[in-house]
Amino acid sequence: MGDKSRRAQHQVLLLTCISALSFFLFGYDTGVVSGAFEWVRDEYDFSDVAYETLVGSTTAAAALGALSAAGLNEKYGRKPSIMSAAVLFAVGAALMAFLPASWQPK
Repeated sequence: MGDKSRRAQHQVLLLTCISALSFFLFGYDTGVVSGAFEWVRDEYDFSDVAYETLVGSTTAAAALGALSAAGLNEKYGRKPSIMSAAVLFAVGAALMAFLPASWQPK
């Protein structure tokens, strides 16, 4: 019984660390996007109100995504929902990494 309890404690610790890393990733992503927002603001000459709306919309989109995940979890279960999100994230990262940007030479 002691081995199972110790193993469960290690699993909880590991999952807690992974969860904490996901929050760091969210913060990093937010920081990276803020650099793009500055470019968008300069390129399209946004007013302060439009810029604040753009910045706030990312947080609102994250909240809506979290709320929609609850329904998906209920319908399909946690594991398929998490795996689907991970695949979507990986595909998005691959597209950003390998697709040429408009400023790159062809």
